[in-house]
Order: sequence, then C-alpha cells, then structure tokens
Amino acid sequence: MALVAMATTDPASLRLTIDGKVADLPISAQNGIGGLGYSQITEYRGKTTTATLQIVVKTDVSTPKSGSISDATLRIDRAGQASVVIPVAGAIGCA
Repeated sequence: MALVAMATTDPASLRLTIDGKVADLPISAQNGIGGLGYSQITEYRGKTTTATLQIVVKTDVSTPKSGSISDATLRIDRAGQASVVIPVAGAIGCA
C-alpha cells in the first residue's frame, strides 16, 4: 500500500503528488451522498489536471464520526497525457 492522495472537506481539496510535485486541486463538482461530508463522486480541477474520486463510505454505529473507504477509484486526467484510474481505499476521521 502507498499514499496516493489525500482528500479534505475543509477546505474541499485533493492533494496529489505527480512527477514528484505536490498539487492541491480545489473541488470543482460533486454528485451523490458519500457520507461524513464527502460526496459519492467528487471532481477536483487544477490548471492542467483533473482528478475524479468515486467513493463508498462505510460507517459503524460505535464510531459515528469516522468511516472506512474500501471501494473507491481515483481517475487522473492530465492535458496531453494518458488518463490513469487507480483503485484506492482509506479512512475518515472527524473530530
């Protein structure tokens, strides 16, 4: 496993490292309810990069402010480059 991206809700952005450079992409569109402040499908857009994160958030009654993401994909589209789709997983922790 490796850290490929980090999504945040405040501010709503996605942090990626592409070609050794860190990029923070602001949210540009969202659709559906994913849970815990996240949408099911969220698009983040920079100058030459668009990333689409599609997630399913699972929560447990015993820990209502946290969740897990075991079924998700991250699609990265860059101008003049091939698109990449990566299966991803993660965790959400809220204070």
